[in-house]
Amino acid sequence: NNQEPGKYGVFVLLYQVGDSNNTFLEAIADILPDSPYISEVATHRSTVSNFSGEIDFDLLAAGLPMNTYWTYDGSFTEPPCSEIVDWFVLMDMAVMSQYQLDKFKAALDPFGAGPTSRPPQEEAGRT
Repeated sequence: NNQEPGKYGVFVLLYQVGDSNNTFLEAIADILPDSPYISEVATHRSTVSNFSGEIDFDLLAAGLPMNTYWTYDGSFTEPPCSEIVDWFVLMDMAVMSQYQLDKFKAALDPFGAGPTSRPPQEEAGRT
């Protein structure tokens, strides 16, 4: 309910690797390519998904308390890195399997370019 025009809110759910697949991620991970070298993503660097199923967002943070989170003012993580984002980071982590993590890493970074395209930022009074 932010009344300031041009302001965005980002919900962040962190994951840790565990022994079981994450139910929410199963629908997405199952359609990701096994190898970045044979995928559409790796060949054409497409940013468009071919996923056409339904996503049950009730499963996203199932079992996690939604009232314990950190919040801070920040910016987008991609250039131009505009500082117009309110971040909300859940304190508790969800669990995903190593298989799911590997699938997402291969699909999101098929050439191993690194985790981000954002250059380092000045602290601007942050600690």
